[in-house]
Amino acid sequence: MISWQDLISRYRALPPFVKASLAISAVSLSFLLPYHMGESVGVAAYYFFNS
Repeated sequence: MISWQDLISRYRALPPFVKASLAISAVSLSFLLPYHMGESVGVAAYYFFNS
């Protein structure tokens, strides 16, 4: 398992454009994952209550 210190030191060694793309990806995932999880729970509840 990789320690947090090792992970942070590897992140700091990356070029700036790679850091920016990773940050954009993380922010995008943090917005998309709850939406899709809520959507799938809503669909499952719809089929459960209408069956």
